Amino acid sequence: MEIRYIDSNDDLKEISRIYEQSWKYAYKGIIPLILFELQKKKNIFQKPIDNIGKV
Repeated sequence: MEIRYIDSNDDLKEISRIYEQSWKYAYKGIIPLILFELQKKKNIFQKPIDNIGKV
C-alpha cells in the first residue's frame, strides 16, 4: 500500500469507496449498522454543513 497525495489522474469515486470501506471497518461494532443504511437512503452525510442536525 502506498500513501500519497491525491492528484488529478485519480478517480475520486474510487477514493471515496475505499475511504468508506476503511471507515466502516474501523468503526465496525462501535456504530450500529443502521446508521450506514440510513445514510444510504437519506444521504444525510452529503448535506451542506449548515444543515447539520436538520435530518
